[in-house]
This record gives sequence, C-alpha cells and structure tokens, in this order.
Amino acid sequence: MNDDETWLEEAKELFNEGLHYYKQGQFKKSLAAFQQYKKLCVGNGDRAGEGRSYRNTGAVHQELKQYKKALECYEKGLAFARETGNRKAEGKALSNIGVAHDSMGQHDIAIKYHEKAREIAAEVSNRKGLEVSSENLAVACGAVGQFKRSLKLHQQAITIAQEIGDTEGEETAQANMEVTHDAYMKYRRALEESTL
Repeated sequence: MNDDETWLEEAKELFNEGLHYYKQGQFKKSLAAFQQYKKLCVGNGDRAGEGRSYRNTGAVHQELKQYKKALECYEKGLAFARETGNRKAEGKALSNIGVAHDSMGQHDIAIKYHEKAREIAAEVSNRKGLEVSSENLAVACGAVGQFKRSLKLHQQAITIAQEIGDTEGEETAQANMEVTHDAYMKYRRALEESTL
C-alpha cells in the first residue's frame, strides 16, 4: 500500500468511526474522530474532505446544543462547498445553517437559508435535499405563524418522501404537519374569540 492509499484508508476509518459514534449518541467521541479526520484531510490537501469534516463536526456541535460552534463549522463547510463548486454540498450547508438558526429561535434568518437550500436542491435535482429543505422550511414557517405556507411545504415534503421511498422522512413530515395544523387551528379559534 502506498502513502496515498494509507492516509485515505485511515481517513475513511476515522470518518466511519465518527459516524458510528454519532449514530450511537456518543458525541464527544464522534467529535474527536471527525477532528482527526479533518487533520488528515488538511495534511494531505483534501479540500473536499476538509469541507465534509466541517459539516459533520457542525452536526455534532448541534447535538451538543453548541449552536454557535455548529454555525461556525457549517459556515466553513459552506465556504468549502462554494470554493469547490459543489452545489449539492452548498445546499446541505445552507440547510444546516438554517437548522442551527432555528435551534437558536432565529426563525426569520433560518427561513432565508432554508429557501436558498431548497432552490439549490431543485436546481441540482437533489430530491432528498428538496424533501429535507422543504420540511425544514415548513417547520421554520410554522414557528413564525406562516401556517398556510408551512402546511403546503409539509405536504410537498411528504409527496417527495413518498416518491423516493423515504418512509422515515414521510413520517417526520406527517407528524410535523399535524403539529402545525393543531397550532393553526388554535390560532384561528383565538382570532374568532377575540372578535366576539
């Protein structure tokens, strides 16, 4: 095995280790693996891998409720995606930035990022990205009282999830749509009562 194959194999192992720990909820171990992965990528000039490391490190910080750190990572990942011209990764990064802003209660800012992520997903024919960004946008719109728009976006996410066979995404969108519908009905009842 030559040096290129050796570092690539080690990088792949670290990346997979980070994903494994992430899925197990062992976020500190996941963070350590992704940081080692990034170090290897930087040391070997792998710009795409370095950008990927920021996205994954950001996701770990998000789970740890370290939203500002998550944003920093996502923004670095966005810069790498743009630098390398990877529109799909750019859309993912914008979506992640939107989710971080949602987590901090900054829904109006989140909406702008989700809208841009949705545009890019449609542009590059990324159906999964379109499903996720539609659902993220629906949740953000519901949080600011844009109930009709939110319900329409949830339905779009459900339709796409059905088309691509994403049962989990469909169930999530359906559950979120029910929450939005309930909030909308409470809002309408409150309006009706205030006009009596």
